[in-house]
Amino acid sequence: MTLQLDLQFETPLVVAYGGGVDSTAMLIGFKQRSIRPDLILMADPGSEKDATYEYLPKINRWLEEASFPRVQIVRYQPQQFKYGPYRSLAPAIASVMPRCRA
Repeated sequence: MTLQLDLQFETPLVVAYGGGVDSTAMLIGFKQRSIRPDLILMADPGSEKDATYEYLPKINRWLEEASFPRVQIVRYQPQQFKYGPYRSLAPAIASVMPRCRA
């Protein structure tokens, strides 16, 4: 059985891209179905694996060939918070985790 969808978007289609297999497969599926996102965002917490950063130029080349927008990276901007300034979200999360345990 084949599912046929007639999708027409009146609002911008913004995609959250994680850099992994699932989100890459989602973009490929969009291309196969002629669904073009208006914006592709990737949140960078500052602690991604090196392979994730190394893959970005490759996926951006593919996106350009597919006439898709390039991945726009949203980075955490360190600020002075109650628990100190952070370069990554990981220490901030770790600092509050003991209080979250039952």
